[in-house]
Amino acid sequence: MNGTTFSIPLQLHKTSKGEKQVEQFLFPSFIGGSENRWVQQLFRQAETEGLASLSPVVLCGPPGTGKSALLMTIAASFAKESKAGQRKLIHGNDFSRELHSAIQTNSIDDFRETYRTNRLLIIDDLHEIATKEAAQEELISTLDAIESLGGAFVTSMPRLPANVRGFKPSLVSRLSAGFQVPIEPPGMEARFVLLNAFCKQLRLDITADWLEKLARELPNGLRVSQLRASLLKLVSPHPLGQKEPQEDALKNLIASQTKNANLGVADIAKAVAQHYQIKLTDLRGTTRKSNLVRMRGLSMHLCRQLTSLSLQQIGHYFGGRDHSTVLHACRKTETDILTDPELSKAFEDIMNVFSQRS
Repeated sequence: MNGTTFSIPLQLHKTSKGEKQVEQFLFPSFIGGSENRWVQQLFRQAETEGLASLSPVVLCGPPGTGKSALLMTIAASFAKESKAGQRKLIHGNDFSRELHSAIQTNSIDDFRETYRTNRLLIIDDLHEIATKEAAQEELISTLDAIESLGGAFVTSMPRLPANVRGFKPSLVSRLSAGFQVPIEPPGMEARFVLLNAFCKQLRLDITADWLEKLARELPNGLRVSQLRASLLKLVSPHPLGQKEPQEDALKNLIASQTKNANLGVADIAKAVAQHYQIKLTDLRGTTRKSNLVRMRGLSMHLCRQLTSLSLQQIGHYFGGRDHSTVLHACRKTETDILTDPELSKAFEDIMNVFSQRS
């Protein structure tokens, strides 16, 4: 396949109290094409001084496009610089919660010392403070203090600051003055590279011509985990590496992904409830009975495979569970599917329900 892609090695760093945990990387690098050229431009200047000249840096894009992974990589790279200075990575909700606690405990000076002395402050999901005026006012003052130190501010949100309802005009103006980096799901060229890499991981022998066809014909907007799930669906009826998918299976995969482009969490939950003949309210409820926990985990895993919803959005539907609970359930279910024939068959049957929809 002609074209140019780029690769940014992703890095984990040890998180401290209050920092957001991020889903385990499915691929060790961020693979991008022309659709994410501004990401490549950002990482050409991602050193301390370069970030300061671009600050504030805003990564904006839909859930599952790698924003959190890129923020963690920036933080990890910064931490390795011998003279980088203090840095902090935190979630938007946690920033607001810590501020509220500082006000309540009369420790606002300590709060400001923690945040305003950073050479690099990173806030993931900044849109979470959109309805919190005090947090926005405090952030503006914090950004001024960091700028005076020659530091940088980097953040992420699902859309441009001007399009986030609830942001104060003064904060929108401040954020819009820096480098805005749109992040899109992988385009055709990046999909080809990722599909090829996942074929090797899954020991699946698919020709380059078929991978190119998949990359071209799969619907736009699929995130990396959904690309991998597509290949897992091809091999799920058979032990990995023991049978090459037939042409019809590949054609059906393309058709099913196209049909399911607008699939929602409610559709998947209803299908799981129908499969197991249980009440939807029980599936979405709080009971910790092992059989329902198992079914709920399967539902969440299917949501991650078939939709572009974030962990928070999935958790909200299933009784307001947080992102770490959803992530744990998805990881456990994916592991169990490989060893439990009954669960594997349920996964396959429900996937087939959506593949057969017209």
